[in-house]
Amino acid sequence: MKSREIYPFTLWQCLLMALGFFGITIGLLTISELFFGTTLSTLCFFFISCFLSLILLHLISRKSLIQYRFSVKKKWIYARCSLVVLLLNLAICAPIYQIILSYFNQSNIILNSPFDGVYDVIAVLVIAPFFEETIFKGIFLDGLLKKNRPMISILFTAFLFSILHLNPYLVSTIFLFAVFTGWLYYRTRNLALVIWVHFLHNLIGSIEGYELQGVRAGFTGLERTYGGNSIFLLPIFIILFLISFYMLYKSINSSTEI
Repeated sequence: MKSREIYPFTLWQCLLMALGFFGITIGLLTISELFFGTTLSTLCFFFISCFLSLILLHLISRKSLIQYRFSVKKKWIYARCSLVVLLLNLAICAPIYQIILSYFNQSNIILNSPFDGVYDVIAVLVIAPFFEETIFKGIFLDGLLKKNRPMISILFTAFLFSILHLNPYLVSTIFLFAVFTGWLYYRTRNLALVIWVHFLHNLIGSIEGYELQGVRAGFTGLERTYGGNSIFLLPIFIILFLISFYMLYKSINSSTEI
């Protein structure tokens, strides 16, 4: 019964659990910075967070309350999800982010690129996708879907996910991405798939940050995403995204098991 009590079936349980988990991990991060410095402490933070999330998963899965899977039977789904994530970034997330930065006169801000250090690569591209999707999809969303409407569950976990990143300029784009991964998990119940999508999303954002430090360092607004061809490339990418998402939607709906 104790395992059932800690499982977030309601929005309030999910909120309190998220805040408690966030408070513990931030406290551990602050303490580790005193001994290891910022870069190494961030890596330690993600490792500890992964460890805690796995313990929580173990406690919950002992009662067979979780429905997620790690195996993917139809490998084509990876390719189609990858295409959708790429176009989601090019058509929606990156343009919205740059418009927000321009509106608040913060065009000098760049997306952080992890390519400057091996610790950052491990933290951003490997540990973060596993930890965050395990918590927000494998535990929070999986639990909420059992007693709440899918739309409410997806939107609520996406809201928590975006707010807890503590970046006001990225809240909207993180929210949109989390809605997509929430829908993907709801339709497939496959945790490996959303972890892969999250990894790819972070990789694309990292490449974007690397580019902004280089050839596009002097651009502003949408030009930071498309160079000088915004008026032509933006509608093309939006159309391609809608087509790719529709194809993914049809493929998932027509498949009995992913």
